Amino acid sequence: MRHFLSELCILFLCMGIAAGCGSGNGRNDALPTTCSGFNGTKVDTPAVRNLNVLCRVWGYAKYHHPAFYGTKGQLDVDAELLRLLPTICNADKTERNRLLAEWIHSLGEFTEAPERYESYCGEGFRHEAATTWTADTAELGSELSDLLCRLRFADRRGFNRYVKPRQPGSSSPDFSRENGYPNLTSPDTGYRLLALFRYWNVIEYFYPNRHLTDKQWDEVLPEYIRRFTECGPEGYHAQLAMLITELHDSHAMLYPAFLPAEAFIQVNAQFIGDRLMVVPSQPADIHTPIPDDIPAWPPLRFGDEILSVNGKSIDSIRSDIRKYVSCSNETAVGFRTTVYAFTSTDADEYVVEYRRGNATDTVRIATRTDRNAREFIDFPKYAVSEEGCMLINDRIGYIDAAQFSNEQGRRIMNVLKNTEAIIIDLRRYPSDFMIFAFLGKYFAPYAINHVIFTHPVYSLPGCFREDRPAIGHDNPDYYRGAVIALVDGNTISQAEYTAITVQALPRGLTVGSTTLGADGNIAEIPLPGGYKTLISSLGVYYPDGSETQRCGVRIDHWAEPTPEGLLAGRDEVLEAAIRIAESMQ
Repeated sequence: MRHFLSELCILFLCMGIAAGCGSGNGRNDALPTTCSGFNGTKVDTPAVRNLNVLCRVWGYAKYHHPAFYGTKGQLDVDAELLRLLPTICNADKTERNRLLAEWIHSLGEFTEAPERYESYCGEGFRHEAATTWTADTAELGSELSDLLCRLRFADRRGFNRYVKPRQPGSSSPDFSRENGYPNLTSPDTGYRLLALFRYWNVIEYFYPNRHLTDKQWDEVLPEYIRRFTECGPEGYHAQLAMLITELHDSHAMLYPAFLPAEAFIQVNAQFIGDRLMVVPSQPADIHTPIPDDIPAWPPLRFGDEILSVNGKSIDSIRSDIRKYVSCSNETAVGFRTTVYAFTSTDADEYVVEYRRGNATDTVRIATRTDRNAREFIDFPKYAVSEEGCMLINDRIGYIDAAQFSNEQGRRIMNVLKNTEAIIIDLRRYPSDFMIFAFLGKYFAPYAINHVIFTHPVYSLPGCFREDRPAIGHDNPDYYRGAVIALVDGNTISQAEYTAITVQALPRGLTVGSTTLGADGNIAEIPLPGGYKTLISSLGVYYPDGSETQRCGVRIDHWAEPTPEGLLAGRDEVLEAAIRIAESMQ
């Protein structure tokens, strides 16, 4: 009896919330965080169509209507959606369009000022969001369509309450005003759809690489409406992860990750071709081959090929990663397979099958949870000076970007100024931002336009402004030797931007293999349930307009490790760069 009464109380609570969705008195009430008032688990095709239209209209109004701009308005856009869901889902098309037009009218009157936006239609602006759907009177009806078309150029818009520049003068978006509902442990259908609708519209209007998704972004929405409706609270985490993979953006991580990552084994591994090989993890002298008795982590040794982990083949693990972890390209799949292969268990130990020479064996390795020890993929750290540089010989210098500091820039150039080539190793993440204070200062003979950025135009969502920054200044004493950037599957984000900048120098080039293809600043998006995810928030292009996202940086000279070279303790990418440097002198 007590159980029945509890269920009855919950039923009346949800009915009350649903009733409040249509009442003016409940509009400014606090948003409930236990029951959204909409908890359907199956949607037919007409309902999917209605929810698809609702998502688009709600997100369009969120980012266009003056009611959601400035500090005066108090309407909660999430509450507005949850109030609309029950009535829109199963309405016929005419009623749906009437209700949505009525809702937009209820947000307040607005005036149009198309002349304010004329400057965004010329050269130097890209329009990524497609807004032609707003003129589809056959689907939306004339009144709703007219409202949406007029709303595109509404007057009195400043910064939206739900997205703004990260800081004054910054162009990266800040979504921190979005409510992540961290105490919502079991999101019902309404809150799951809120997550989907919020994310879909952020990507629609503020993601500069939306045109690079494998699926048309319009096609993603109806597919995931079904998924998010039918998955139940227990399947929500997995569906979020799968939705985010649709971006194919190596920056687009989900926190917490769907694949568990608390326990791990500290094995440094790298894909050499299609083989996952254990690589050494301790510092090495650049001139001395690595001895073959250095363990990666007992009892594995460098050069061992990992065949399976906990009974799952590496190909099977790679397949799982593709479903739940966003990867810009195949190189990123390989990189992240390496990481998650050793972090996808809550067990006390891993069973690792490996091949050493011609023999195959298995070993049990205890897992660890010490985050300070979690460095999985790590190339040999060469014995550079405290400045982060060294002389390979009297004509070739070397800089490890992971040990570089702009404060040491002058001292580095004093060490390397008489060389004929400098190799900058970008196979580990740079420890400092060397673009302007180092590369521009010492290596550019004049101002060089080295990249094109695209930034969101906040007052006209879906529009992006091009920016063509320059490095350097008139400098007759610039370094005249060759500058060679080493890149591979560990090169991502700032490291990729650094490689692009090197290529813009008079004698700059890259040596290595495909990079991870995720450049530009990142932006964090809170999602219901206490989740958050990231996106690449700036478009990054070469000066000629060609892409860097997903494809990675251009490779001027291809070089990659081989199993034989690894077993011999050689750094074949560096060796290739040295040969190229010597041929350029």
